[in-house]
Amino acid sequence: MSTYYDTLGVPESASEQTIKAAYRRKASAEHPDRGGNTAAMTDINRAYACLSDPVKRLAYDRSGQDQPDTSLNEEMRAALLEAFNFLLVKNIERDCMQHVEKFLYSKRVAVEQQRREALSAQRHLNNLRKNIKSRLSENFFHMLIDQQLKHIEAALLIMDRKTDVINMALESLKNYESVEQMQMQPGYFYLSMAAA
Repeated sequence: MSTYYDTLGVPESASEQTIKAAYRRKASAEHPDRGGNTAAMTDINRAYACLSDPVKRLAYDRSGQDQPDTSLNEEMRAALLEAFNFLLVKNIERDCMQHVEKFLYSKRVAVEQQRREALSAQRHLNNLRKNIKSRLSENFFHMLIDQQLKHIEAALLIMDRKTDVINMALESLKNYESVEQMQMQPGYFYLSMAAA
């Protein structure tokens, strides 16, 4: 089974520049206006769209599948559902909204910690890269470091997105109230009694 790398004719360790150059060559050869194959051009465009985006490329490298884009709103809804599910699993009945908020904040703190660790690893790799020089045209150590740095950059983008999603969920949470909070508001008891 061919991969996106096969479609563009590049190795999995290819740099962004190599991928871009390969895309231009392939697109030029297969463009329908120049007598090329429409299906092949579609495959080339799909491969380039995935491999030129660091987040999509990382997901593709991990799963072997081009995962469809998920909107931030859908991810935010999933985060809220996870937080509300926490209430159900823990069987929490009091201070519900505070527990949901704490759950989301703990998720954000965990992502921030992962981000700090990734940035630390990035600094360490950049320092290591400076330590080994090569008289050869290719520096294999640099190639290895660059590949790891690429994965860290993609992971940082994913972490930034997770933080955005959690912040959106926290913002959306302001639209919810615990019934116990509503009962403490003046006039709520009379309204609820009138409704009964």
